[in-house]
Amino acid sequence: MLNALITGVNGFCARHLTHRLIEEGGIRVIGLDVQTKSPIETSLDDYLQVDILNLDRLSTVIRKTQPDFVFHLAGLVNGTSANVYQTNFMGAVYLLESIHRHKSDANVLLVGSAAEYGFVDKSDLPVTEDRQCRPVGSYGISKYAATLAAHDYFQSLKMKIVVGRPFNIIGAGVPQGLVVGDLLSRAKEVLQTQANPIVRVGNLDSKRDFVAVDDVAEAYLQMIRGDFWGEVFNICSGNAYSIRKIVEMLLSNSERQISLEVDPNLVRSSEVNIVYGSNEKAQRLFGFDPNTDLDNALKSAWEYEIKRID
Repeated sequence: MLNALITGVNGFCARHLTHRLIEEGGIRVIGLDVQTKSPIETSLDDYLQVDILNLDRLSTVIRKTQPDFVFHLAGLVNGTSANVYQTNFMGAVYLLESIHRHKSDANVLLVGSAAEYGFVDKSDLPVTEDRQCRPVGSYGISKYAATLAAHDYFQSLKMKIVVGRPFNIIGAGVPQGLVVGDLLSRAKEVLQTQANPIVRVGNLDSKRDFVAVDDVAEAYLQMIRGDFWGEVFNICSGNAYSIRKIVEMLLSNSERQISLEVDPNLVRSSEVNIVYGSNEKAQRLFGFDPNTDLDNALKSAWEYEIKRID
């Protein structure tokens, strides 16, 4: 029986990863999060309330649980710059240090973000893993700093670490702060409060790379099982979908007509018109095949969050 530790287990992707590991069998799944209670919809073998900024507590957890796999999904998307930097960068460093001290042979997956790439010119598309990172803002910078720390622990201490860079993830439970999560939140509000619901949106013509959460969870499992230490992998569909198309697909699940209204306050002047990644490396090295239909992923997101009020 293998021991798998998931940090940030109450989060969106972590819940799907938990289900995938349980489905796999032969793996004891231990969840770690700062919240007092474990997620209701998952059947963890153990749950530990831990702040990843507490090095002593993290070290004790690693020493006692002796994980074979460590999936580091804990992190902040929003918040003050200080909190985002501390959680995303120092939290990763403290975890890696704890693993080095007490279970140095563990297989470690660190989840980064496509935000690490920063601004990407259209001529550089699709984005490959060897493109120079120039992140902007506390989230992208902190994620890239964590990736650099992971490379240092791999190179200097020979730890087994692999980094995933997911693009825009969709599926049941997608949170606010992500494009689809924000849309769901607005749709839910107007369905509850307006006779003729209207959802405010930003730039519908921009295009992004969307990937289903179930495909992401499968990729994480394959990455941590492989022999790809020190590598970075884009986890993406490799296709660009317009926000308009995604919105239309999402709202088509509503039993009531929902109209769209462009809100200038939601249109960012600096927004890049099109960004999508290359998943060729992941396909070539571990057979990554993002085959979940986006319609189904968006339907799952809708049903999880909204359908019960229609």
